[in-house]
Amino acid sequence: MIDIAKPLAILFLLLGALLFFYGMFFTQFVEFPIPGGKVPLKLNQPVGLFMFLFGVVAWFFSRYVYLKTFEDGYNQRRVELGLADDEERDDEESKVEDSSDESK
Repeated sequence: MIDIAKPLAILFLLLGALLFFYGMFFTQFVEFPIPGGKVPLKLNQPVGLFMFLFGVVAWFFSRYVYLKTFEDGYNQRRVELGLADDEERDDEESKVEDSSDESK
């Protein structure tokens, strides 16, 4: 299965960093009205920072899913080859029995 989480995370990281630094060096302050007056703000900076942080979170989640999937496949292969410990075999055998009971 193709996982697009990592490329999207990289996209958000790059675009967020570019937008943040573009806003820092090349844009002017914009006056945003609030009830007590006006607030000067460079809007590209907070938006770029949010995109960058979203990219970091997406990267960590995609990495977690990749490692969890790899670990599950590794443990299953160890059981198939008979290299697993007795506790792991008991766990895998109980899962197989439970799935065969549900299929009946």
